[in-house]
Amino acid sequence: MKGLKVNFVLVTEKILFQFFFFFEIETLPIFLDQLVAPWLAIIISVTFVLVFGEILPQALLASDPLKAGYYFAWLVKLLQTICFPLTYPLSLLLDVIVKHPHSVVFTHEEMVSLFGVISQDQEARHHFHKDELLLLSLVNFFVLFYFDQINKIRNKKKKFYTLRWRTKFAHDDC
Repeated sequence: MKGLKVNFVLVTEKILFQFFFFFEIETLPIFLDQLVAPWLAIIISVTFVLVFGEILPQALLASDPLKAGYYFAWLVKLLQTICFPLTYPLSLLLDVIVKHPHSVVFTHEEMVSLFGVISQDQEARHHFHKDELLLLSLVNFFVLFYFDQINKIRNKKKKFYTLRWRTKFAHDDC
C-alpha cells in the first residue's frame, strides 16, 4: 500500500505539472500572438514561465520550505481530490507495472559496523571530507548509545510482571 501512495502522489504531480506546463508553454504564445508580434509573444511567454514558474517560487518558498509546505498542504490535498478519478487508476497501473521492493537495505547492526569501519579505517577516511567523518563518528556514537539504552531497558523489563487490564486487588494482598 505504501508503493501505491507514492505512485498516487507521483502521478498527481505529473498530471498537474503537465497541465500547467501545457498551459504556460503552449497556449500562452498562441494567445499572445494575436495581441502582439510573434517574436514578442515568445519573449513574453518565456519570461512569464521563467519568472512565475521558476524564479518567484524559489525566491518565496526556498527560505522556509517547511512553512511553505504547511501553508500549501490544503491546496495539494484539494488538487489530489480533484484529480483522483484520473490519477488513482493510473497509480494502480503504475504499481502493477513497476514493482517496488520494500526491504531494508541495511539493518541497524550493519549500519553501526559500517560507520565504525569508515570512521576507523585510514584508507576509507581519504574518501570523505573531515565534516563527513565527524558526522559519521557522531552518528556511530549516538546509534551505539541508543542500542545500549535499549538493551538496559530491555534487561530491566525482565524484572517486571504484567497484569491483566482490570485486575482488582484486595487490601490483604498488598
